[in-house]
Amino acid sequence: MKDNIDIFETSLAKLEYQDWLLSLDDNKTVDLTVSFLGANHASLMLNAGKTLFVHFENYQDIAAEHRKGKPLGWTLADNLGWSCLSVISKTQSWFRDEAVINFFDTLVDDGSLDQFEQVVFYGVGPAGYAAAAFSVVAPLSTVIVNSPFATLDPVITPWDRRNLRKRKVDFRSRYGYAPDMVASAERVILLYNSTKFENSMHAALFLSKNVERFNIRLGSSHLQNALLERDEISAFIETCATDNFQRSAVVCALKTLRNYRPYLLSMLQFMDKRKRPAMSKRICTHAMRHCRGPNFRRRLDALKAAEQTAAPQA
Repeated sequence: MKDNIDIFETSLAKLEYQDWLLSLDDNKTVDLTVSFLGANHASLMLNAGKTLFVHFENYQDIAAEHRKGKPLGWTLADNLGWSCLSVISKTQSWFRDEAVINFFDTLVDDGSLDQFEQVVFYGVGPAGYAAAAFSVVAPLSTVIVNSPFATLDPVITPWDRRNLRKRKVDFRSRYGYAPDMVASAERVILLYNSTKFENSMHAALFLSKNVERFNIRLGSSHLQNALLERDEISAFIETCATDNFQRSAVVCALKTLRNYRPYLLSMLQFMDKRKRPAMSKRICTHAMRHCRGPNFRRRLDALKAAEQTAAPQA
């Protein structure tokens, strides 16, 4: 391994999971502590400012070429000067391994989080479940969850058939039921897609008065990539975590989706499926002003042709 690698400048995207962790462990450029949490998980503690950003990710996402092998939290560390605790899984995970649970128990026991003035938890999907579930270790924290899951306990969520193989995972022991774990948070931001039945049902299980819900129809699955592509992820997280929190500011930040091509394609497919040609035309016209690609032009031409065919002859 190379000594003194600059982890912010060097691309680590092509490394295998174990080699990636060892490369980070070898770095001498920043105050970074790498801890191995069993065979499938690890934590990366990057010490910087007095705000701690705790997030959960799987390495398959981090290793993507455009991410350059950098955990999401390092963007905030670089842009905002925050400290960052990245909990990483080798593959997709619900972070229910005993080693991960014991790690958070240790953070409580040794008071590691007491040194920070603010703690922010963040995650998407299964990682969002983990962010909510483990947020209980830092009372009065801010929790930001995109595409939330409350639990996969079949007794509570028999209607969710998307992850049947994970039903054997223990969701009843410590840190198990996410809606209970966020009760002591200062604020919980839930971002969900109401067009997905399961997404709405999980969001509805978070009943604490500290929950702020944002319905992003068709957009929750695109939001993180849109914010990363536009280098707006740090500003968005900061908007959610500020002491002077305003819903209108979050809504304004979410408008970045309006010019994000994959989101507009999803909207177009949604309207086409429901046979709403007027809305499909509006989406195509808007997308052609703000996005590249022939898809919207071809669809708009097809819609206009169908309109002319259907028009009564004079």
